[in-house]
Amino acid sequence: MIPVREPYYPPGGMEIPASMDAVQPHINVPNATAGQQEQTQGPPPLRRHNMVQYQLNTNLKRQLSNFTLLKFLEFCELAGARSKLHDKEYWQKVSEDYFTPEGTISFVLKKDNKSSDTPNGGPDSIPQLRHFEMLTSLIPQFVTGWISPGVESVDIFPLLIKVEILANGSTYIESRKFCLKYTFKDGSHFDITGIARVVYNQQLKIDLFEFQDVETSRAVDLKSLYSTFEKCLKRSTIESGKAERHNDLETESQLNLPFALEEEVLSNKQSSMIKMIADEVLNASGQNTLDMDKKFHSLLQLYDTFSIMSTLVEFSTANGIASPLESLDTFLNLNKHILKESSGPPAKRPRT
Repeated sequence: MIPVREPYYPPGGMEIPASMDAVQPHINVPNATAGQQEQTQGPPPLRRHNMVQYQLNTNLKRQLSNFTLLKFLEFCELAGARSKLHDKEYWQKVSEDYFTPEGTISFVLKKDNKSSDTPNGGPDSIPQLRHFEMLTSLIPQFVTGWISPGVESVDIFPLLIKVEILANGSTYIESRKFCLKYTFKDGSHFDITGIARVVYNQQLKIDLFEFQDVETSRAVDLKSLYSTFEKCLKRSTIESGKAERHNDLETESQLNLPFALEEEVLSNKQSSMIKMIADEVLNASGQNTLDMDKKFHSLLQLYDTFSIMSTLVEFSTANGIASPLESLDTFLNLNKHILKESSGPPAKRPRT
């Protein structure tokens, strides 16, 4: 039985209760486990320090990812400038502010190979993938050469965004629904949707921008379609009069329709009308479907080659070497040890 001290009554009648230690004294439990003692005493100093450090790192990563995301959204907004789509100086400033000089831009686009001979699909209707890769220093030439004069604006809508901080301090941004909307002067639209992957370095500049095409869609504004229909109707009336005298029906392959239409569905006059409307609408022409022509692709490859050789040209100028081959041999001999270290040890042959 635990003894309890009797309450003390001082002169005046005020009662002073007994001490809580006397009512319920502290009892040492010799069989208490280490986990119970740690729970009563709190976490050790080292663990508390690790928890604080982990919380600081988490907050820092969250702030870094939010700031990088804001930079990415700001770039998407500046890329859709209506009045400066064909201004090389504007795009030069954008590339310097948001990209690294040695960065890479990669595009994987689909070229629709669907022909009128295979209206229901087939081996020829499988889209072909076209891959383009260039340095970020070519952004001014690339944008001004790719976007045709008929384009009025380009809007970028990055959706389904995921941000991740990598171990080396870089930031990885992925948009699973990256939409590019091209608006033409006649009101028609061309939309391309794909996946964008962007890598920011520690200075928050884009080191890698990769875009993969998934699907495309086209739309025609009704107001522009009305005016286009009136023009095509006049042309059709004139051409139909000439066609009746010759009485010569054109085949579907000669019409080069943008859609696979069967001859029994539409008559020759209807097919001719649709072809003329499609020729008038800018987004139905082959030049404005993000399909780079061969001349522009060759020009980009030439720019890319000169950008890569800029280091060799600077080395030749600094050392006074006139021959390109001699400059290349000298450069390789001076950096032979670096090339050996980067290539690694040779692979060992398996014993027989």
